[in-house]
Amino acid sequence: MSCHPQPLRGLCRHSTSQATYSQDSFHRPHGEQWRIWSHSMPATTALPGRYQRRHVASSPSLAVLELNFNKFSGNIPPGLGNCSVLKMLSAGYNNLCGTLPGELFNVTSLEHLSLPNNWLDGPVNGIGKLTNMVTLDLGGNGFSGNIPESIGDLKRLEELHLEHNNISGELPTALSKCTNLITIDLNTNHFSGELNKVKFASLSNLRKLDLLFNDFTGIIPESIYSCTNLTALRLSYNRFHGKLSEKIGNLKSLSFLSLANNSLTNITRTLQILSSSKSLTTLYIGCNFLHETMPEDDNIGGFENLQVLSMSDCSLSRKIPDWLSKVTNLGMLFLQSNQLTGPVPDWISSLNLLFYLDISNNSFTGEIPTALMEMPMLRSDKTAPKVFFELLVWNENTFMQYLMLSAFPKVLNLAINNFTGVIPKEIGQLKGLI
Repeated sequence: MSCHPQPLRGLCRHSTSQATYSQDSFHRPHGEQWRIWSHSMPATTALPGRYQRRHVASSPSLAVLELNFNKFSGNIPPGLGNCSVLKMLSAGYNNLCGTLPGELFNVTSLEHLSLPNNWLDGPVNGIGKLTNMVTLDLGGNGFSGNIPESIGDLKRLEELHLEHNNISGELPTALSKCTNLITIDLNTNHFSGELNKVKFASLSNLRKLDLLFNDFTGIIPESIYSCTNLTALRLSYNRFHGKLSEKIGNLKSLSFLSLANNSLTNITRTLQILSSSKSLTTLYIGCNFLHETMPEDDNIGGFENLQVLSMSDCSLSRKIPDWLSKVTNLGMLFLQSNQLTGPVPDWISSLNLLFYLDISNNSFTGEIPTALMEMPMLRSDKTAPKVFFELLVWNENTFMQYLMLSAFPKVLNLAINNFTGVIPKEIGQLKGLI
C-alpha cells in the first residue's frame, strides 16, 4: 500500500490557454503546402463538433494540422492516409475517442504526433511504422497493451510521452535503440518487471526519465547512471529495493530526484552519497528506509543548492538532525509521519528561505518553540524563489500539481505531536502564513 494516495488519473499535464492564434489556408499557390493552425483557443471560442473527413481526405498537401484546446469529439476520421506529406498532427486537449486509425501509421512523413488529454484507447502497436517520428505524445488517454518492440525503429525519436494511460508489460529491449531520446515519460501506467532489459547506457542524450506510479521491481539498474545528461529522474511509487548506488554521483546535472515509496534501505549512506551533489535542488526519498534512525552524521550537509527535501513516512527515530541547519537554500522540508522526538531545534529560524515546514505526526515534546515564530519567510510577504521544477510535483494536501517552487503556499504544520503549554502569541506576526 502506498504511503500517499495516488493522484487521480484525470489529473494530467495542464497548460493554460494562450492568446488565440489561427491561420486557415483554403487557397494556396501552386506547389505550396497547406498549414492549418488553431492554437490554444479559449473555451469561449473553442471549436466544437467533429472532424469533417472532407477537410482532411481532400488535402493531400496538408503538412501541419494543429487543433489543440478545442471541443472536438468523436473518432479521428478516416482520410489521414491521403496526407502523404503530413509532418505534424496535434489535437490535444479535446474530447476525441476511439482507437488510432490504422491508416495513420502509414503516414510515414509524420514527425510530431501529439494527441494528449483526450479519451483515446486501444493498443499502440502501429507506432513502429512512423520511422520519422521525433515527438510522440499520447499522454492522458486510455491506451492499453504493451509498447511494441518495433519502437526501436524510431531512430529519430526525442520525446516519448505515454503518461497517464493503461499501458502494461515490461519495457521493450528495443527502447535502447532510440538513441536520440531526450525525454521518457511513462508515469501512471501499469508497467512491470525489471528495468535492466533496457540498456540505458545507449541513451546518452536522455535528460528526463519519469516512471512514477508503475509496478517496476528489482534494483535500480546502474546503467541509468550512465545517462550523464539526466536532469530529472523520478522512480517513485514502484517496488524497487536495495541500496542506492554510489554511481548516481555520475549524474552531475541531476536537479530533480524522486525515489519515494519504494523499499530502499540505508538512509545514512543514501544521504552521504547525495549530499555532495551540487546540482540537486529537489529530493524526495520518503516512504523508504522504514524504522531506520535519522542519521546524525557530520559527513552529511553538503546539498549546496537543495531547495526541497522530503523524508516523510519513513518511521525514522531520533531527533531533527543538526546537519540540516547547513542546508541553507532549503525552502521546503517534509518530515511528517516519522517517530522523531525531542524539541524542535532553535536553529530552524536560521534557514532564511524556509517557507514550508511539515513535522506533523511525530512525537515532538515541550512547548512550541518561539524560534518557529521567527522564521523569516513566514514573517514576511516575500515569495519563494521563482524556480521551476524539472517535473510536475504533486501535493497531497492541496490535491494540486505544481511546476514552480513559489506556487506552493507558506505552511507550518505541527499537528499530531506531544507539544504542551500555550500557543505563542508571536504566531500573530507570521503574516506570510497561509
